[in-house]
Amino acid sequence: MTVYLDHLGRTADLTTLLGEGKEGKVSLCAAPGVAVKVLAPGSVVAEKWDQLEQMVAAPMPPGRFAWPLGLARAAAGGPPVGFAMPFVRGASVYEAVFGNTVPGICGLARIEAAADLADLFDVAHARGVVIGDVSDRNFVVPVDVSGAVERPARVVGIDCDGYDVPGRDPTTGRPRRYGEPLGTPPHVPPELLALPTLRGVPRTRAHDRYGLASLLFPVLVGTYAHEVVDTNGRTLPDLVALVRAGQFPHAPVTPLPPGLEPKDQTGRWKYFPGEVRQLFVRAFRDGHRDPALRPTAAEWRAALRRWLAAKVARVPAVGPALGPALVGFLRGRLTRQRLVQALDLAAARLDLAPAWAWLKAGNRLRWGAAGVAAAVLVGASLLRGPAPTGPVADDPARGRAEASTVGDPVRPAGPPRSEAERRAAEARWEGAPPVFREALRERLEGQP
Repeated sequence: MTVYLDHLGRTADLTTLLGEGKEGKVSLCAAPGVAVKVLAPGSVVAEKWDQLEQMVAAPMPPGRFAWPLGLARAAAGGPPVGFAMPFVRGASVYEAVFGNTVPGICGLARIEAAADLADLFDVAHARGVVIGDVSDRNFVVPVDVSGAVERPARVVGIDCDGYDVPGRDPTTGRPRRYGEPLGTPPHVPPELLALPTLRGVPRTRAHDRYGLASLLFPVLVGTYAHEVVDTNGRTLPDLVALVRAGQFPHAPVTPLPPGLEPKDQTGRWKYFPGEVRQLFVRAFRDGHRDPALRPTAAEWRAALRRWLAAKVARVPAVGPALGPALVGFLRGRLTRQRLVQALDLAAARLDLAPAWAWLKAGNRLRWGAAGVAAAVLVGASLLRGPAPTGPVADDPARGRAEASTVGDPVRPAGPPRSEAERRAAEARWEGAPPVFREALRERLEGQP
C-alpha cells in the first residue's frame, strides 16, 4: 500500500506490518524512522481527524512521545486514512527493566526508569495533556535491532492518538477536549471503575495520578499494588474489587483477613525509603477517599531522583575502576559483555579467578556476576575512602555533576586526602586495567 504523508509532502510505501488490532494496522514505511497507522474505516468517528490535526499542530518534545507527525492519505488531497508517527522499537518499561537488572546488587535501573516515567507524565500534564488510557503496554524503552535495551531510563509514550488533548471545535471555535473512552484495569482509578461506561467522562490529572502510581509500583516491586496471596490456599479476592474498595494491602484501611498478605516475593517494599512508601499510601489509600490527595508526577519524580541519588552516592565504595562500570551496567548504559570483561580482570586481581570461572559456568552467569561483584565491593571498599554523604537536590544538572565524581580516584567526593593518600590513589589509577579506565572515562564524560 502507498500513502501520501502530509508532513513529508510525498508518497511512501508501507512495508513491514508491525501490529494489527480493531483500530487498524501499524506498519513501517519507506520513510526512515516513520511508522504509519491506517485506521479501520468502521472505527473512526469524524472528530478523530480533528483531534489528530490539532495534535499535529501542537507537537510534544521530540524523543518522549510517538506523537502524530501528520495525516496519511490514500492520495495527495484525498481524505485521510491514518497518520504518521515516529517509529519506536521498544519493549514495555516493565519487561525492559526486569530483563536488564543484576539480581541482588542494586535497583538503579528500576528507580531511574520509574523517575523517567514520572517525568513523562509531568511533561504531558504541563501541556494540558491527560494520558487517559494508562497501560504498561503504552510506555516503552528503546531497544536495538537485536532486542537489547539501549537505555532503560528513556521511557517513551506510544499510542498517543488515544490521549485526552485540549483543542478547539472546528465549527464553533470554542475550547474542547478530545479523547477516547478507554481504560485498562488495574490502572483505572476506583472512581471510574464504578461507572457503567467511560464515554463522555472527562479525564483529569487526578485520574492520571492514580494510573502513574499503578505503573510505578510493578516497575519498582514486580507485582501490582493490590495483589495479595493467601497462605491458606483459598480463592483470592478479585484484584479490581480490591482497587474499588481502596484496600491497599501494604497499608490497609482495615486489617486484611487472616491468611491474606501483600504479594511481594522479593521483599522490596520494606526497603523503600519512607518518602516513597508514603507516596504510594497517598495514591492508593488516601487518594481513594479524596483523589486530590494523590501525588503529582512532579512529586514522584523528585522523590525517585532523591532515592536514586542516595543509591549512586553509595557506589564509590566499590573502588575507583569497577564502580563506574557497575553503575553503567545497572543503568543499562554498559553492555553485559563489557561488565563481564571488567569482572574477569577484577577477579584475577583479587585472586578470585577460579571461583569466578566456576560461577560463570553453565547458566550461573547472572548470579555469578552478582556474587563476584559483591566480593569486589567488599575487597575494593577497603582500598577506598568513605562514600560521599548528604542529600542531592532534585536538580538534574547538579545531580549529574555530583554523580560524575563518584568514581574519581584523584578527586574523591569525601574528605580531603593527604599527599600520601593522593599519590596512592594515582598509583592505583595508573595500574588499573584499560577496560576499567575506559569505563571510568565514559562515566565522567557522561557518555552512554
